[in-house]
This record gives sequence, C-alpha cells and structure tokens, in this order.
Amino acid sequence: AASDYQRLGIQQFDLQLSFAVLFGVVVLLLLISALWVGLNLATAIIGPLSAVINVADKVRGGDLRERVPSGAGIDEISRLGLSFNNMLDELARSRQQLVQANMQIDRRREFTEAVLGGVSSGVIGLDKDGRINLPNAAARKLLGLTDVEMIGKKLESLVPEIGRAHV
Repeated sequence: AASDYQRLGIQQFDLQLSFAVLFGVVVLLLLISALWVGLNLATAIIGPLSAVINVADKVRGGDLRERVPSGAGIDEISRLGLSFNNMLDELARSRQQLVQANMQIDRRREFTEAVLGGVSSGVIGLDKDGRINLPNAAARKLLGLTDVEMIGKKLESLVPEIGRAHV
C-alpha cells in the first residue's frame, strides 16, 4: 500500500507538471494570438491614417488635386477621408473663385488706368479711408509728385486745402 501511495504521488506530480506545461502552452498561444490580432488592427488603422497624412502633406505643399483613397476599411477612417476630400474640393473651388476675382479686379484696374490715362484733367482715385490708390498722369504732374509719393497717403496730407474744404 505504501508503494502504491508513493506511485500515486509521483503520478500526481507528473499530472500536475503536465497540466502546468499545457497551461503554459495555452497561455503562450493566447498571448501570441492577442499580439497578432493587435498588430493587424493597428495596421488596419495606421494604413488609412497614413494616407490622410500623406495627402495633407501634399496639400500643404499646394497640390489641391490630391485626394485620400476611398474604401479604407474602417468606417470612421473612411468618413474622415471622405470629409477631408470634401474639404479639399471646397478649398479648390474657393481658390478658383479667388483667382477669377483677382483677374477681374486686375482687368478693372487696367481699364480704369487706361481711361484715366486718356483724361487730360487731374483725377485721383481714393479708397474708403481717403487714401490715394490711383492717380492719373495729369494729377501727378499737377501736384508735382510721383506714384510712390502719392499711393497709400491720405489726400488731405498731400493737399491740405482739400481737407479744409470739407469742414
């Protein structure tokens, strides 16, 4: 009976050791599986975000034609890319409108300068604050000043008599 008891004790130790090794292997497999799943999720998130960052860098450089690829996989990141693309579309439209407005302003300015250049009377264009922005040649000759001396200055500072006439 004593030898059977010792044999059972040794078998119990072997069984405990086997369970411990089996438990260790299962824990190791679970740890490796968790790492694999975590890395795959991180890759699924980082890839689309990297695309958004790359497009943002190109846009910062002035290229408004670049777009974030659609179908990123993760719904929230796909919506982020779509919103970013919509923002770029709006920015490109605004830029185009601004360029057209500047071209129109330049054409108007050239037309105004051409008209004023042909007028023999002295004409001075003012902004809303009373600063000179467009004197014609006759006005420059009459006041004896150059464009540099006139443009941006208040009319009253160059011709004080005009300022007193409004009082």
